[in-house]
Amino acid sequence: MRNVKPLRDFEYKLREINREAGFDEVSVAQTGLSNIYEKGIKDQNMIKFMNGAEVYALRPDFTTAIVECFVKEKDQTFSSRVSYFGKIFRKQYRANESYQAGVEIFYDDCATSDVAVLRHAGRFVRALGVNNYIICVGLAPFIEHLGKKLGLKDQGFDQLVATMQDHNHVLLRSILADQLPPEEFNEIWEMFTVRNNQRILALLKKYFYEVYQQSQIAEIIGGLDDHFILDLSLVKSLDYYTGIIFDAYIADYPYSILHGGRYDQLSQKFGGSFPAIGFAMNLDYVLENCHGK
Repeated sequence: MRNVKPLRDFEYKLREINREAGFDEVSVAQTGLSNIYEKGIKDQNMIKFMNGAEVYALRPDFTTAIVECFVKEKDQTFSSRVSYFGKIFRKQYRANESYQAGVEIFYDDCATSDVAVLRHAGRFVRALGVNNYIICVGLAPFIEHLGKKLGLKDQGFDQLVATMQDHNHVLLRSILADQLPPEEFNEIWEMFTVRNNQRILALLKKYFYEVYQQSQIAEIIGGLDDHFILDLSLVKSLDYYTGIIFDAYIADYPYSILHGGRYDQLSQKFGGSFPAIGFAMNLDYVLENCHGK
């Protein structure tokens, strides 16, 4: 049993932040057909159960459920800016469940909306009363382009993905050194080690121009403050991200407290066609650390 007053107080702050930014709060069912969620997340992460002949799952992800409802109930009037609060359930997701608050913006694929969502994520983090935080910004398409440049296929590419997800810079350095000539290796390795947004942008433009141009990453980073760090080693486990991706961290807490990104193709899996971007904040931190504050 937990005292949830700190959580409710923090939810109130976030609802005020969302209201001021024009987000309408929505809710989705806590259970649903597993094949709906499989269009957004990996099957093995779900907590499933049978209901007659149908396979259901506890809600493992808000975004997939919201997009599916948005497409299916298109005859109703929905805001293109929605927010939500509630639990998600996934195997090995710390204690198999996590309480989240999040937002989604639909029908807008310009860099302006990317900047707006990233700034909104910053407001969520600052609502914790912390100033010592960073939001790492990466690009979902970058890993595929890096794999092609390295000539990696199948198991080699899977190893690269796993290496970056594990933040294993020792192995990543070895993979790059084995596949690249020395001059290219030095500069591409620098893209993962330097903490200078402008230098990373310059190297991205030089070696991965298509990603640089299509993502509009220079415009996005140019619209943000020093709390936002360009991190091209960032790789997501969810399959639906197509553009920028990001994680937020605060001092003295080992987990990302907020994560998100652009997912312009997810609606197509349900028969829709609209771009989207959003994020979720893990409110477990509030439950674990803010009692009595």
